[in-house]
Order: sequence, then C-alpha cells, then structure tokens
Amino acid sequence: MLALTLAWIFTACLAIRYYLKTFKESITVVLRKSQKLDYTKPGVHRPIALLYTLAKTLEAIVARRMSKEAESRGILLET
Repeated sequence: MLALTLAWIFTACLAIRYYLKTFKESITVVLRKSQKLDYTKPGVHRPIALLYTLAKTLEAIVARRMSKEAESRGILLET
C-alpha cells in the first residue's frame, strides 16, 4: 500500500514537474572529527546534511531515468 502511494506521489511530481518543498529541506548536524585535541576550533567539526529519504528516492528514480535515456540516445562517453 505504501509503495503504491509513493509511486503515485512520485509520478505526479514528475508529471507536473514539481518538487515538493519538504524534499528541499534538510537537517544539519555537526559532528566532531575524531582524535582532535582541541574542540574549540571550528575546523575540528564536520557539518552533515541529513536529507529526507523520500527526496533521495525520487532523485534516484530521476537519475536512473536520465541515465537510461542518455544511454539509449548514445550521448554518454564510453568511459
């Protein structure tokens, strides 16, 4: 049931060429780099953007379709 609902949403997004606003949002967390002596310096932290899984799924679908289309038209380099 969930797969059908997601398929419907993704198909609608592609059909009307609309990317949901919530798919553009992310949550950024800051992680400490390991084995650093002084964590008061900004360079010892690493920001990580956490994207929504649904957005990643839709992007993977679009990327796969684009790749197949490019291959079928022969516009990709051999390498």
